[in-house]
Amino acid sequence: MAHQSHNEWEQIRKKWPDFLKRGLEMLYGEYRPLQEMKAFIARWGEVDQETLVRVLAEGEGEDRLLAICCIGESDLPQARTLLLPFLQSVHPQERWLSALYLGRKKEKLALPVLITMLTEYLPSEESPTPEDMMRFDELRGSVVSTLLLWKDASLVPAFRQALATSVKAYYLTELVYISR
Repeated sequence: MAHQSHNEWEQIRKKWPDFLKRGLEMLYGEYRPLQEMKAFIARWGEVDQETLVRVLAEGEGEDRLLAICCIGESDLPQARTLLLPFLQSVHPQERWLSALYLGRKKEKLALPVLITMLTEYLPSEESPTPEDMMRFDELRGSVVSTLLLWKDASLVPAFRQALATSVKAYYLTELVYISR
């Protein structure tokens, strides 16, 4: 596969299952990660559910994030069981992505993580890189839409607190930036 043209790759990509396409979109947005997928396939082989389960267990970094997204988008019966441990991950993106997928299925164990995500990694002087901040802000929008699926009035105070906290964080960050 390493010597295939761009057009050949486009044909291969069109044959990918929908869960893989949606997982890629969740991880990379509109960007078409041709090079990343070539490297992933070189490391792991065929991109199917069995491979993704193996990557989830053995992989790391972007590979594991892609596996979380694709498994979350799949109809794999064991998806819940596979994603639950990542709610406790020390890697924020693993924790956030698994919580989003589990939250969409109204998994109660994801709820505290989702609520925390509303205010986690807001701008501050200790913020992650600007690229990380953009990614967390994009995902934060997904958190709000995921929590709205729950249709649970008891979440209203969490939304109010998160709004107040985020407005304050962005306001203070602007003041620090302007004063420099």
